Amino acid sequence: MPFRVQSSDSGMHGVMLSATLPVVGACLGYYQLSLGAKRAKEDVPGCSIGKYTAVSSIMLAVCVMYGFVGAAIIIDGLGKEPAVAGNSALVAGLINGACSAISAVGQGYVSSKAVQAGARQPKIFVGFTLVLIYIEAFALYGLIVSIVSVSVT
Repeated sequence: MPFRVQSSDSGMHGVMLSATLPVVGACLGYYQLSLGAKRAKEDVPGCSIGKYTAVSSIMLAVCVMYGFVGAAIIIDGLGKEPAVAGNSALVAGLINGACSAISAVGQGYVSSKAVQAGARQPKIFVGFTLVLIYIEAFALYGLIVSIVSVSVT
């Protein structure tokens, strides 16, 4: 049985926003992280920042996954009978994409500063991880709100 999507263009725009905005945000966040790692290596030669960059990269990837999950849920709603209204799908995609992208950029900025601080004081790793989890919660809230806005017709 082939998969057919019968919806308006605005619904598909919502899917694209949900899928692409988090990728752009993660790219910006990773760029900030790489700048912080470069600066930390210049300031403190021989420092160990591998665990900071690994956790940050994983958390940035989770933000992107929230965007893809939201896009899959929205496109599933567009293919059902009765289909989700196009404007609802557009708003859901915008909410999910923007929340995930903003969360990824924020994680990149915090990670950049934490890598620099962690090069000098390695004991901040647990606090750094907790801050990343709290920032990640913003992206999760965006996913939940977009799911609710698609499911309520």
